[in-house]
Amino acid sequence: MTENISRKDLKLVISGAVAMLIFIGVLAVLEQGPPSSYIYLGSSPLNIGSLGTSEIYMITKQIYPKTFLILSWSHIPTVSCEKAVLIIISPEKYYSEEDLYNIKSFAEKCNSFNIFIADESGVSNQILELFNSSLRISGKIILSTEPIKGSGLEIRNISQMMVSSLISTNMSLYPVSSLLYPEAVFNISSDKKYVVRLDIASSIEEISKESSYVETIGFVEKGFVVNNSYISEESYVASFKTSGEDMVYYLIYSQGSERYYSMLDLMKTIRVGVLETIDKINILVIGDGSLFLNQVLRSDLRYNYMDLYIDLLNKLCDKDPDCLVIFDGSRYNKLDPYEIISNPRYISLVPMAQIIAMFLAKLLHPATWMPPMVSWIDNLINELINMSVLRPLIILLIGLVSSLIWLRREISIKDYSFREIRYVDILNFRELVENIRRGRIKFDEKDFMTLYNYMNEIFIHYLGVSLEDPVLPKVLSDYNVDPNFVSRYQKYMNKYKNKIVKKKIVDRIIPVAWGRVVRKAARDSLNILEAIGSYVKKDFG
Repeated sequence: MTENISRKDLKLVISGAVAMLIFIGVLAVLEQGPPSSYIYLGSSPLNIGSLGTSEIYMITKQIYPKTFLILSWSHIPTVSCEKAVLIIISPEKYYSEEDLYNIKSFAEKCNSFNIFIADESGVSNQILELFNSSLRISGKIILSTEPIKGSGLEIRNISQMMVSSLISTNMSLYPVSSLLYPEAVFNISSDKKYVVRLDIASSIEEISKESSYVETIGFVEKGFVVNNSYISEESYVASFKTSGEDMVYYLIYSQGSERYYSMLDLMKTIRVGVLETIDKINILVIGDGSLFLNQVLRSDLRYNYMDLYIDLLNKLCDKDPDCLVIFDGSRYNKLDPYEIISNPRYISLVPMAQIIAMFLAKLLHPATWMPPMVSWIDNLINELINMSVLRPLIILLIGLVSSLIWLRREISIKDYSFREIRYVDILNFRELVENIRRGRIKFDEKDFMTLYNYMNEIFIHYLGVSLEDPVLPKVLSDYNVDPNFVSRYQKYMNKYKNKIVKKKIVDRIIPVAWGRVVRKAARDSLNILEAIGSYVKKDFG
């Protein structure tokens, strides 16, 4: 009787402890606040939209397993750095002095450290300066000499006087937007050549030629280099032939309310891909980060751009599978899902499924809805209590609920009488043992329950404890039975008894090999019975 009370008290204590831990966990979750479910914009590897670089990140990770993403240069993971490549694609925010110091410190820990930059804005020039590179991304846009197919002739809001004074009647005039996509040729090695269409690409300049080796690996065969500030919807390129049959080009652009024009120089071999070697550091600079965006790698031309990227990366990693590849994900803007939903101009930049998933993750978090709910319930109860008509009813209801909770805490104690073993159980047990000895193959859960009930009755009758009692190993140790063996036997028997009695969904799906279970249980049961056999023999002979 005392033991049953102790077990129930123990169960109550454990349940209370679990409930308290859950309560503490909920408080911790509320204290921490909702998850930081930010959606990254721009060319971030965490942006799965068309303008992100999540595809190129996953491709890199498949080739070089030691690929990871850095979201803050103040928290650099501790990794071995025999050979490393830092990848920066179209960063949107400038680096702080602390960031630059941490990047330099990390690079100095590596035996080999190379840099892969694909950028058209010039933000990553900070990194080029940090490593004493002679290269700079000019930020000037490359225009092709031929308009894209179907652009046609278009003249808008251009002073006829300006045109007539500028150009003769054989003029051709094209909007700048029709000339923004020149073709570039990349020569990675003597036997590999790629021709790709650029987007808003920048030319690469060389500010000095001291103590470095520079190799041009990508170029536009001919085109114009135009200051980015001159490009708008009202910008045009005009061309006409001179008397000497030479082509002359002018850029017509707006500055405020005024219109201007300037002569354009037709350039040959505009560099858009350069590899520089400085003190054993290879710096690869591409003047167009859009070559590696998701929208390109999900297009019909994906394999051409993907192969170009892989060859460029292999050139820096020397195809070493242990090469450490670091994606810089710290230079991109991130927004809360609420901000994106409230600002329609962002919605087109991020997949709707991602917005909904992030929004629901934050909305369903307890820190979002629980404090307002608790506050609302508290206010409701205060209002009800202050209502004189409902006050007695509420007090009566609280008293009734409290009484029910108290009554349920009363422990009903099952009095184990000193039962006799049922004769039918003895016969079934002997029949089961005989079947095992004869080598019967098939047994089921009924055979197991026969064995379980028989052993349980033996333990209760002769030892005063049941097969579920935790003190059973200690009691049987007085009969020279190894308590560790008994503990394993007890867990085994109760485990399969619970599978039969409780019938969980998992137990219904996964079948049990009852033949093996029954044979093992019978062998272990007979070993225990042999130890206490002299006592059983007095009653059953």
